Amino acid sequence: MRVFACALATAATVLSTGCGGAAGQRGAAGQGGTGGSGASTTGTASAATSGATTAATSGTGGAAGTSSSTSSSASATSSGAAGSSSGSGGSAGSSGDCVGDADCPGAKCVPITPGGFRVCQTPPQKATVCNQPGMDQCCAGMPCPGNEPCYPGPLVPFCSGVPVQPHNQCAVDQCTKDADCTTGQICGLAGALGAEIRACVQAGCKVDGDCAARAGGTCAPVSEPCCGVNAGLYCVYPGSGCRKNADCAATQYCRITGAAAACQTGAPVCPQ
Repeated sequence: MRVFACALATAATVLSTGCGGAAGQRGAAGQGGTGGSGASTTGTASAATSGATTAATSGTGGAAGTSSSTSSSASATSSGAAGSSSGSGGSAGSSGDCVGDADCPGAKCVPITPGGFRVCQTPPQKATVCNQPGMDQCCAGMPCPGNEPCYPGPLVPFCSGVPVQPHNQCAVDQCTKDADCTTGQICGLAGALGAEIRACVQAGCKVDGDCAARAGGTCAPVSEPCCGVNAGLYCVYPGSGCRKNADCAATQYCRITGAAAACQTGAPVCPQ
């Protein structure tokens, strides 16, 4: 049995979003451009996920492929919005869930890493009410100790078998640069990949050029298979690659192995 490590943040600052239940239960499909996950796509990526885009790509998006023609079609259409563009905040030639700011209403299209995958970055919303008296770190009339902004949690993607009641948290960044994180991680952007603060994110790759094991590799956000929250950046290759469970056949899930994500027959073992 294979167990996926789901937590992406420290216990002091994270809240649970719950998990998909018992082992073998498929998680929610992908989290987003602001995340995720696999990330859910936005803007032109939404059109891609609906199956309206081309049936064959050069692998510039996180698409799943299986032996079935249905999964192959999903692979082509879930690849994301952009193959080559100098869209606002992006880098010419890099892939992404958006091309420019026009694809991100009320947000910006930005690269996760310099020259890397582009996602929509949404400004975090401040908490306006008290959610859980006794648990809230901050709310109206109760400012944060260092005058940090007060946001509704969870502040970072988190997967656990034991749900925790959402409550307001003081938004303190966990990092300001990649060097603040451990090897194999990057300092993610606030408002992207499901995080409200800057936090360390797992990164099996940083740009498409890092994915050279096979032709057409894309370095893209991939969703954790149990909860659907963002798991980090990983290589997605044409043919069997995936960014979320929904990219795979009904009898498969999107498994992260090393620096890559690919469809695997069976079901993930999830936290209880």
